[in-house]
Amino acid sequence: MSQRPDLRFDIDALFSHMIVNLDRNLEDEMEWLFTLRSPDFNKLARIADSLSAEFQIHLQEHVEVYEQDETCSPGHPLLAVVIQDALSPDEVKALAARFGELADTEGVEYEGVSCAEPFDEEEAFGWLDLEAACCRLRHFTDTGLKPGDDIPFVFLVESDDVDALKAAADAADASGMFKTQIIAGEDGGGIIIRCDGRNDEALLTARYRQIETIAADVGADFIGTQFFDETAEFSQAQNDEADDR
Repeated sequence: MSQRPDLRFDIDALFSHMIVNLDRNLEDEMEWLFTLRSPDFNKLARIADSLSAEFQIHLQEHVEVYEQDETCSPGHPLLAVVIQDALSPDEVKALAARFGELADTEGVEYEGVSCAEPFDEEEAFGWLDLEAACCRLRHFTDTGLKPGDDIPFVFLVESDDVDALKAAADAADASGMFKTQIIAGEDGGGIIIRCDGRNDEALLTARYRQIETIAADVGADFIGTQFFDETAEFSQAQNDEADDR
């Protein structure tokens, strides 16, 4: 039986996988990550400084490694060079060779390259359904947020009936775990509902279902969730939502 290629190092196999299995268009921008790792964080920090003028850098000192049996253990610090572009196989090979040589010179380990669809900043502040919100948490984890780290949950409920909005706000406030901000006008409006949260899909799902039930009980529309942490941003997000409509 032939051994599967390691897509972190076999660039041709990686591009073949992208085209054949993922139906990617190579003319589309992708987010490319070239990863270096070392037990010596200071070495990675020096490398990061040398590359920061040319590339976007993610440097993480405290890393948790999750095994197949879901156990977690401390891992070595890592550095990711992030490039968002439509790169050709030859360009990726050249970059991989460059970072591999740099790793050898500096005495750190080059762990290969990976790619994913770029994070869409234009959609970053749109209201998300539960599936998309859970995917967003996974993206946060992939880019350095640890499982269980604090992250605020925010929800939007809307209605043309101001009384329904007030009833939803009262129900959320009565739970003791939510804070509400009513944005009302002559023709109704919305409620921003926020609460403490964590990078935890199960907790997000539970809070999402609570707000979904509160909205349904008063006949209001549950629009979705986000991860803002400033009231000003809540108001701006509401205004953007109204402008789109």
